[in-house]
Amino acid sequence: MSDTLRTDLIRLAAAKPELREHLLPLLDKQAAASSLTSQVKLLQGLNTLIAQQIKVVAAEGDLAETERAARILMATGARVAHMGVSVLLAVAAQTGNTTLEAEAKSALTLTQNISRQFPRIVR
Repeated sequence: MSDTLRTDLIRLAAAKPELREHLLPLLDKQAAASSLTSQVKLLQGLNTLIAQQIKVVAAEGDLAETERAARILMATGARVAHMGVSVLLAVAAQTGNTTLEAEAKSALTLTQNISRQFPRIVR
């Protein structure tokens, strides 16, 4: 973790006491590594909630907003998936796991195709 990020986390924890229990473990490398899975699961849960909200907006008839929100969600999901695939490729290279490498390359092709299909929807 960079010194700047560490300093920013400390400042944020000082400014927002209600966030301390979530921020302070990130300052400890060991704790941050063990909480990585829970952070990813939190992201997964947020995506589910957002998708449900998009369905509610669609049911209310605001199709323009529904389309925009769905495209943003899809583009964000594709970027997150692409990052995950990049990490898997690195792990496969370090471990020599050819099965993981093949799966990751297949997933990489998929995320690249999605990105090409919906370029620059949201930055």
